[in-house]
Amino acid sequence: MAFCLGSPVLADTTLDILVLYDDTTAQRFNNQPETLIHNWINQVNQMYSNSGVQAQLRLVHVAHHNAAGQTMTTVLQNITRDSQIRALRDQYGADFVAQLHGTGNCGVAWLTTGRNGNVSAQASEWAYSVTGPRCGAIVLAHEIGHNMGLNHSRAQGDTSGGVFHHGLGHGVRNNFATIMAYPQAYNGRHLPLFSNPDLSCQGMPCGVAIGHADAAHSVAAINDIRNQLADFRPTRVPHDDDDGDNGTAPSCPSGMATYTGTVHGNGDMRYHPDEAFRAGFRQGQELSIQSADGANIDALLLRWNGRAWSTVARTNSRTDETVNYAGFLSGHFTIAVRGNNGGGDYTLCHRLQ
Repeated sequence: MAFCLGSPVLADTTLDILVLYDDTTAQRFNNQPETLIHNWINQVNQMYSNSGVQAQLRLVHVAHHNAAGQTMTTVLQNITRDSQIRALRDQYGADFVAQLHGTGNCGVAWLTTGRNGNVSAQASEWAYSVTGPRCGAIVLAHEIGHNMGLNHSRAQGDTSGGVFHHGLGHGVRNNFATIMAYPQAYNGRHLPLFSNPDLSCQGMPCGVAIGHADAAHSVAAINDIRNQLADFRPTRVPHDDDDGDNGTAPSCPSGMATYTGTVHGNGDMRYHPDEAFRAGFRQGQELSIQSADGANIDALLLRWNGRAWSTVARTNSRTDETVNYAGFLSGHFTIAVRGNNGGGDYTLCHRLQ
């Protein structure tokens, strides 16, 4: 392995996303859709990192929305022209909008188009997708991929991406298919990677180099327009102060970690992961939640059960609350703050006993 000193490092571009969910999604996710949505976004971002995509999604808001429609295409059409969703998107500066919806199969999305490396002038108004809650994070990545200008694969009859000729998925018969390709088209395993000829998929290139007639390099196609995608909406949630506290944080009692933030109403979730905390077994937790605005806000201790984040301890919907957890479960944990009947600023104090 060789290292070059002094070479520029390209920072990942932040792409803000608003995720909506319907009643079917909430039921499938054990009435904790926000936790699974958060996990799915993390999974998609890992797919980007593993593939070489120089962008990361940032979940700026989650909202309940029962979109009308008997088919996914109708649902997609309805959310695209819904003025309330458009206003919510503008409020949070979401470059993309993804609806999780129980109608139909696994997903549908508008394809971003363009020419000569430039996305079309109206592309930002079509950055919407619909994904089935039973289909998993790889399908969410696939549908958002369409919003990024990616098409399926040559085996499925597609000859070009929406912006670049090489913006396609790739696969090898009886072996694998990358994220944008359908695995059934190749009778192979659906790998959580975007096509990239510089990567190996089961011992074979994960794509076809640019310049070949059958080029498939989704990663290059995304990277070359990622800043245009990030300009679909002006940023509304500051990158250096996502919690909206303007950099001032009330102190917690000695020995307790301090997290501050803002929830924007009923069902809005904010997560405070600490990798050391998430990584292993803990017992004797204490969480204290204080609301500066008198809002009805809860603190939750969540444990990953292999399929979903499940609540193992929570506060009881009061203005100033404390919860203690002295259980003996092993596993991965995280903390969440959820708005109930109002929104506002909060201070979350956390201590490991």
